[in-house]
Amino acid sequence: MEKNNLRDILFTISAITLLGLSKIAPALSFLAFIGLAPLFALFHYHQKESSSKIRAVMMVFISLLAVFLIWNSTFTNETFTQWLLPLIYSSAISCSFIVFNFTDKYAKNRLGFYTIPIYWLAIEFLLYQAHPQFSRFMPGSVFSSQAAFISWNVHTGFMGVSLWVLLSNITLFNALLKDKAPTHGNIRWPLLILAIAIIVIPTLSSNETVAIIQPDLLDEKVRAAKQISGSGEYIGKTAVWVSILLILYSLVKKEVSK
Repeated sequence: MEKNNLRDILFTISAITLLGLSKIAPALSFLAFIGLAPLFALFHYHQKESSSKIRAVMMVFISLLAVFLIWNSTFTNETFTQWLLPLIYSSAISCSFIVFNFTDKYAKNRLGFYTIPIYWLAIEFLLYQAHPQFSRFMPGSVFSSQAAFISWNVHTGFMGVSLWVLLSNITLFNALLKDKAPTHGNIRWPLLILAIAIIVIPTLSSNETVAIIQPDLLDEKVRAAKQISGSGEYIGKTAVWVSILLILYSLVKKEVSK
């Protein structure tokens, strides 16, 4: 038990430190590509222990809350509502892991954690629609000072950057942290190469002169002027509908299994 507690502490501190630094130190924004991997590992190991699924979500929530409190401190908070944003956002995003648990149990998806970005982006989109200030917690917001790396998002929308960060972290988790890979000499090199490619290739394809950054999401006219295709954060819109379909499919599977 003590060994598991030490593992939890290490993963939690790693996630909070890496993600916190990615926001407060713009030069270290690249840490966002690895900061969520310990969080996925934390959730994975608790998920495998059937008696601690609730604890798994709680650990994710606590970690996210700490991270978003740090991120929120980089903004000017003039109202009480703005101080509550990290709590609301952390609670909502934690629900993406709850939904994953449900759909994974009844639909037995073969994509594993790669379905989490669908729920994450759906919730991110709904929160953004409810209050644009929630955009300060989107993973893509850490690159607001390095617009050159994300100029391709004029084609995908700002949530394309969030998807980029999530996919790189999940692939890195699968390559390095899943099932005690480092301690068992079981590093998955093809996945590690894929993770590096996911991170590097989009930065090399950044050939636009502008990029959508987080402040643009607070001004619809500016965002619309920059965005080349689509209407609004359409990746998020798509994620909402795909999430609904996956949940409905899981409910059908649940009824059939009965």
